[in-house]
Amino acid sequence: MTTSGTATITAGNDSVIVEHTYGDDDFVVVWNTSRDVGTVTITDKSSTQFTITISNIEFEEDTSIAWAITTGIREADTLPSANQYCTISNVLAMPDVPGYQELNFDSQANYETYVSRLVDRASRHIDRYCKRPNSFFNGGASITEYQNGEPYQSGVYSDTVRAAKNEVRRKLYHLGQSPIISISSVAHNNNSMGASPVWDTTTDYQLDTETGEISFASSVTINDGIKNLRFVYVAGYASVPDEVEQACEELVANAIKKATMDNLNARVRFGKPSAISMTNKEVFTDEIKEMLEPYKQVRI
Repeated sequence: MTTSGTATITAGNDSVIVEHTYGDDDFVVVWNTSRDVGTVTITDKSSTQFTITISNIEFEEDTSIAWAITTGIREADTLPSANQYCTISNVLAMPDVPGYQELNFDSQANYETYVSRLVDRASRHIDRYCKRPNSFFNGGASITEYQNGEPYQSGVYSDTVRAAKNEVRRKLYHLGQSPIISISSVAHNNNSMGASPVWDTTTDYQLDTETGEISFASSVTINDGIKNLRFVYVAGYASVPDEVEQACEELVANAIKKATMDNLNARVRFGKPSAISMTNKEVFTDEIKEMLEPYKQVRI
């Protein structure tokens, strides 16, 4: 978790004192020494406030500098926004994530808007990589899925025992996405082929929420045909899994660091950076792919 702000260094002065009021939770202040401006000391630390003194610096004219304190505690009371798989605050709290001035933004607020767009892009990239629908990893995705009624292969088995087993198999289906959070309705079309569907809902089924495997009771008659089974359900995770959240944070942090490096390599700053490709190997690393591997869709 990061709290941040700006401090104005008056021309000719070599120090500035910032008094900051914080939230209600206890915290441990950690200063990122690799990005210190001058010497930083923190005093009057309590559960609600602290004082920062930045010294041993001197500017010829009034200058506004950005400061940020990483508390060392993840922001447990703040969840990722809808359709996002990590929070802006956790990204900015990561080591070596540049401040807004390093990317030529004029304020922390504008910088966080940029980071929010990166979080959106990273979240959708995770969806595509895992072959999952939007919001699958944060609250779940609402899905309406149609499947074909499997034909009964009469004549394949000569004895009644095997024919009975075949009848069981034709009533076993796999939903396209899992795990399953909830099922809204299951219906089969009882109208004749070529006519407008007449959906008959049923609750005579068993569901494995983890695998998405669903089997109908013997009392349910399923006609052969194309898209004559309809499943309306929510699949995914009620809250973002830790590995997915970490992958999102690292994906965004890598994108920011890549944009900063590109900006420095250009020698001249031409304005705020544009969002870079999440597929770049320096951004979407093998380590991130490994974290996401257990969450990829597996076709059965």
